[in-house]
Amino acid sequence: MGLKELRAKLAERAAGWKRQDRKARKTGKKGHRKQARIHRRAIKKLKALIVKWFRLHPKSGTGAWQGSKSIIVNEVLPVGRRWGIAVTSRKRWQTYGNPGSDHYRGNKDAYAVDFATDSNFDFGVAIGKSLGVPYGGSGSDYNNFYITRAGHTFRVQLICGTHGTGPHTHCGIKRV
Repeated sequence: MGLKELRAKLAERAAGWKRQDRKARKTGKKGHRKQARIHRRAIKKLKALIVKWFRLHPKSGTGAWQGSKSIIVNEVLPVGRRWGIAVTSRKRWQTYGNPGSDHYRGNKDAYAVDFATDSNFDFGVAIGKSLGVPYGGSGSDYNNFYITRAGHTFRVQLICGTHGTGPHTHCGIKRV
């Protein structure tokens, strides 16, 4: 369930609680008090679910890997889901001798994701749009851009052509 739906249910329950509470005070009937209590319990649970949602969906540019992971999770992965392209790699220890890789787990200020598509420059353009960077598309094999999130600057690396460890599209984010 998304944040919008949770907030809508919370508003609905809050209105129900106010209505039942008002009726209970006006009539003194136990049934209205009971319904008001049910609404209050539901409100408490919905507030906890909203807090949990924010914990699972941090504001882009904050949180793990110096904020780079939240940008990938909130802005890049949704593009992959919309396009129906699977993720083939994220953070890992084996980076084939490249400790500077955004994939390398020892690199604490970067996060990267690879997608199961090669030379898909239109997909790169879609990722660029979601991040607000001018990725050029066809023929643009390797590009670096800079973005600002939550007051911090991040380097965005988009590689859509065949490279390194086989055919895939790479998006790496590093706080600079």
